[in-house]
Amino acid sequence: MEMKPRIAPTLELGLMKATASLQDPEVSLSPWDAQMPVLCIEEGGVVVELEFPDREALARFQRRIAALRCPDKEDA
Repeated sequence: MEMKPRIAPTLELGLMKATASLQDPEVSLSPWDAQMPVLCIEEGGVVVELEFPDREALARFQRRIAALRCPDKEDA
């Protein structure tokens, strides 16, 4: 599978959309100053860092990711 990162600016200031195809990324929490957690997703030269304003925001994000369900093959 060929990795093709694509970055597309949006019309709103301060926002950006980045798209990358990942197969088996490394996911980690980078060290932080106890205030702003940084989630790092990395594979094949593509690195995405998501900064959260506090631990509670990271926890909300984790819950939302955990609640996602992949559609069954029959649904596709």
